[in-house]
Amino acid sequence: MKYRSVQYGVLFIFMIGALVLILSMLFYYKVQQKKNHDISEISYKQRVEMIDNVLSLKSQHYEAVVHENSAWDELVDFVNAKDKNLNWVHDNIGQMAESYDAAEVAIYDVDGDPVYLHASNNYNKIDFFNDIRVNTLLTKNYKTKFFNVRNNQIFQYFCAGIVSSDDINSREENYQGYLILIREINSDLLKQYSGILGEIEVHSTLDAEYLEKVKKAYSKRFFYFKELNNQFGQPVAYLYFTGENSLNVVFDSFLPVMLVISSIVLLIFILLFIFVRFRIVRPIKRIVKTFISEDFSKIKKLKKSSTEFGVLANTVENFLAQKHKIESLYGDLEQKQQELVSQNEMLSEQKKEIESQIANIQVLNRQIMERNRETEKKNVQISVQNQQLTEQSESIRKVKADLESLSYRFNFTSNQLDQATEELLNSRNYASRLRNLLMVASTPTAHIFNEFFVFQLIKNKIGGDFTFAKKIDHWIIAGVGDCNLSGIPGALLSALDIYLLNEIIDFSKAEDFRPNTILNSLNKRIISSIGEELQTDFNRDGLHISILMYNTQSLKGYFAAAKRTMVVMRRGEDVEYFGDNLAVGKIADERKFRVVEIQFQPDDVVYMYSDGSTEIVGGPFCKNLTPKNFKNLLRQKYIYPLEGQKAEFARFYSEWIADLEQSDDITILGFKI
Repeated sequence: MKYRSVQYGVLFIFMIGALVLILSMLFYYKVQQKKNHDISEISYKQRVEMIDNVLSLKSQHYEAVVHENSAWDELVDFVNAKDKNLNWVHDNIGQMAESYDAAEVAIYDVDGDPVYLHASNNYNKIDFFNDIRVNTLLTKNYKTKFFNVRNNQIFQYFCAGIVSSDDINSREENYQGYLILIREINSDLLKQYSGILGEIEVHSTLDAEYLEKVKKAYSKRFFYFKELNNQFGQPVAYLYFTGENSLNVVFDSFLPVMLVISSIVLLIFILLFIFVRFRIVRPIKRIVKTFISEDFSKIKKLKKSSTEFGVLANTVENFLAQKHKIESLYGDLEQKQQELVSQNEMLSEQKKEIESQIANIQVLNRQIMERNRETEKKNVQISVQNQQLTEQSESIRKVKADLESLSYRFNFTSNQLDQATEELLNSRNYASRLRNLLMVASTPTAHIFNEFFVFQLIKNKIGGDFTFAKKIDHWIIAGVGDCNLSGIPGALLSALDIYLLNEIIDFSKAEDFRPNTILNSLNKRIISSIGEELQTDFNRDGLHISILMYNTQSLKGYFAAAKRTMVVMRRGEDVEYFGDNLAVGKIADERKFRVVEIQFQPDDVVYMYSDGSTEIVGGPFCKNLTPKNFKNLLRQKYIYPLEGQKAEFARFYSEWIADLEQSDDITILGFKI
């Protein structure tokens, strides 16, 4: 039984190895499964937020047309007139069907009877109001939005009550009629959504049961839906969004693969154990028994083998044969030992003669010892020198080891910096795309200004500077803002500022519609939106912004600003208008922004700019540009056409900054009245 310890040991090692391997693979699978679940949850939330943002932006044009129509007085006159001027309403209202790809534009009087209907191609035969009373749509609100189904097609309705602009404060009580814009939620629109959302597919359905089937089919993939409600708040159709989740697919198929691999590994361990037991352990046991019992019959077949165990068996047989020879030689050795005793007696006599010779040798040894003492002194000196050399060598070795350690730390730190840089670039690009998406509705365009330019030189590719422009009726609103942060934090805060500006302007009342009231409202909204913690950490200086609004017919304008100024160039002379020394988002008391009234003249050129335009560091003495030098620069560049001034500013700031690091973001908006 004692010889079985080898095979039991081998079996124990193999079983432990197989068990550790299987447990390691199971642990790795559970860790990866948890990681996949966390990634899926984050991905689902980000996709749902992106879908909601896209749907909101896609409805913006239609809501703006219905809710902010610039011809309310003319529409009231048209509805109440006995002789309808159809040419006027077709030119001003009917073209919406083509401009906004609408299915129908409709005008109804206060009793709900149609006054004007204009349907686009392929929609003439569809009755959009066969079960809807038009004059009951807006009983609770001035405007409403809902969905309905006609001929198995989904349509979205944008409705608003028509009243005179003089009665804007009492629109809920004084309806003169209704303006309704209808669009179809069709496959082309869904394809636009799909293109914006990337890998997510967009579909529509009228059947709630079919939606449940799709949800079950996508239980392990991305699935999200939006109800499309009618005017009563009841769902009539559904938009649903589906997409693959490659991580779930991979990990769903990973478990059977892991089990197959584990089974194969376990089978390999079993086969390896059988091989070791019959090919290694058994031959060793036979050789050991032969060595103890000296019975060569058990290794006859093994000796004929050409393996290592055959060689070992022959070696054992030779060893035992040599053992017998040594025992016979030992008897001969004892006999010779007796002969040596007699020889020792002869040698003792010779020893006495040798002792006399030794005395003579001792005399010579004393002389040699004196010489050795002198040699030892020299050896001590050499030993001291060797010790010094050894200490120097040890110091050099330690310095070399320290240099190698520093080199390793440097390489490790460099790799970490490379990874952090890559993650920062990815985050900056994503923030830039999100910011640009939010700025679409308020970007200065040729539709707003006849002649204009926007020059921006951002320090870190993305920052807190932004421009703002919007046209409402005969009024143009323009502005330049700086949230005093660069990089991704600046981009996100500027995106929030633009969103709040749009919302404030959209819902402002006519008598309060001035730049100073916009800034006061923006200050309150930023304080309530950001909160005290973010104001302290990220927005210490608040928002610096200038806003100008002017009438394109009367050329009368109003200006208000937070820590910013505006320059107007008139026939080569500059006039500077100053704002308040207050920052938006930092006013918690009763202080308010003031407004400056301006009477513009034709061909006046307005320049609005951020603080980086005047405070940028550069030049031959590495100093700030200063507002005075900036106004001299405007007088020099004013002689160029507006489309060429952008290139002139770019050339100037490139030469001014030269090889220095850019100290701040630069934004300049110029336009002609």
